Amino acid sequence: MRMFLGTLFLCLMSSMGCSSQQPESQTMEKPRAAVQSFVQVSNGRFQVDGNPFYFVGSNFYRLAMSEAFQGNVVKEYKNGRVTYPQIDKVMENYAAEGFKVIRLWGFACEGSKGSNVTPPFINKDLSLNMDGIQQLDYTIAAAGQHGIRVILPLVNFEHEYCGMEWWVEQTLAKRATPAQKNMTYSCVEKRSHHVLKLTYNASDCAALNRPDNPVEAVVTKEYFYSDETVKTAFKNHVWNFLTRTNPYTGLSYRDDPGIFAIELTNEAHTSDYYECLRTDVGNKTYNGCAAENPANYKAGELVYNWLNEMSQYVRSVDSNHLITTGEEGYRTSHQDPECMNKHSWINNGMKGVDFARNAALPYVSFMTTHLYPDNWAVPTSDLDWFDRCVIKDRGAIAAKNGKPIIMEETGFSEQGYDGKPDDYRRDRPYYLSRMYRYANQAGFQGTMVWQAAPLTLFDQVAEDDSFTFPIKVKLNNEWIYSPEGLAMKQQVSCQQNLARGLRASSCVSICPRGTAVDSSNLGTDPQGYRCVLPTYNDPSGKEGYPACTAGSNPVNGWGWIQDAAICTQYTIGQKQYQESAGCSCRA
Repeated sequence: MRMFLGTLFLCLMSSMGCSSQQPESQTMEKPRAAVQSFVQVSNGRFQVDGNPFYFVGSNFYRLAMSEAFQGNVVKEYKNGRVTYPQIDKVMENYAAEGFKVIRLWGFACEGSKGSNVTPPFINKDLSLNMDGIQQLDYTIAAAGQHGIRVILPLVNFEHEYCGMEWWVEQTLAKRATPAQKNMTYSCVEKRSHHVLKLTYNASDCAALNRPDNPVEAVVTKEYFYSDETVKTAFKNHVWNFLTRTNPYTGLSYRDDPGIFAIELTNEAHTSDYYECLRTDVGNKTYNGCAAENPANYKAGELVYNWLNEMSQYVRSVDSNHLITTGEEGYRTSHQDPECMNKHSWINNGMKGVDFARNAALPYVSFMTTHLYPDNWAVPTSDLDWFDRCVIKDRGAIAAKNGKPIIMEETGFSEQGYDGKPDDYRRDRPYYLSRMYRYANQAGFQGTMVWQAAPLTLFDQVAEDDSFTFPIKVKLNNEWIYSPEGLAMKQQVSCQQNLARGLRASSCVSICPRGTAVDSSNLGTDPQGYRCVLPTYNDPSGKEGYPACTAGSNPVNGWGWIQDAAICTQYTIGQKQYQESAGCSCRA
């Protein structure tokens, strides 16, 4: 999930308590001491040096790649060594905002579909590319110097940057002997990405083509989980990756306390109903499998076995770090019928991963969730269902197994989705804050967003997808918290309260638009919790949003300011960022 920005710049904040948006100083703190201690789990909770460890953080997946900063990575040479001042500035800003953990890709493979990072981290011959991995080394070192820890995933389920499909292609499809090449192909709809069926003959997929939805034959990526040749190659890579010395720290990754956790995958699962499709190659279909009982084909078994084997292997290489799965939180069944009556695909095994079973793996240290109600087509009216049947449920499963749990990804697209709920886009600071409250109440010790990406040197954009937001924006020549940035600030304050033993109910969240507030911008949200209303300090009296004018075409009371100066400063190329940058208007 991902990005945006404009001519903005992250500034520091002096406190983390509840407040409305006010101008802030841009003076940077001095870098903090390097991280010295590994995070540990004790009695099912994160600890550092015996103290509770709660955290707020952000994903910034491309920060360590040559693609970062719109491909304009600044390098400087000091004492014969390459440095990256933009990365230093990012870490300064994150640390100043109270962020304790960031998550970035530990993979970027040569020739990977959907991206082609140059230089990559991993060459096609499976060796490490030292020129490419240098920026990753520096990023991990810079994070540690600012008291920030890194979650490091090892591979992607999807094809971007370095997916499981890439590993199958490099280790099996291109190198297999004729006897080994009795491999299946997946017939994938390009629009929906559904695998319609498996086949031994790639040409069979062409018969499924439709003019409005072409079908592509691709090597079945799930061999990554099951084929011994692929698994051995990946283990060799993991060994090389974790044991080489980072020249910027003098430590191997496995010995670096600045790394929070080694994450086995980003979003381990299978293609929808894959475990059913493979029981009768060529005959079982997507629609047919959708009607089958997941117990008939042991949904979740393939991923479970791989996670079990690979977590044990990583522990044999790395005795220091926490290990986690990087999964989204899907289940293969649910004991509560009400949790199967709505959005059943989340809990019915379609995704081929069983959160409840994976939580019991002995070498998995903590559990993750990646939760996107808008992308998952969960309407705002079902959020309480989502809280009970997903967030609280996963928290209870983790606690039962003595494992901490984090919300490792969440967020809402400012562009929205065709045919999916739009309310989130219109009030995403409130819904982001609400997701945090659900996580806090369910006992989650960490919450991370996709993604709060700051600007760096020269007011340069750091990331640009529709999920990304600035922590601060410039209004009337003053830097104030963006509405989403204020939600992050409130969550940092909340996590500090939780670490001191206070209840989640002590936290102050973000009010939805239209909430009546007092002179301190405080009010009560629809769930009865204290909240603060974001504002752009405009005099319109429209709950912090300017009144719509002719040409703004308001819908359901809300519209866009088309050409006011406050909006034009947020133009990115040909795209104008219109939501959290203050470009909404109230009819």
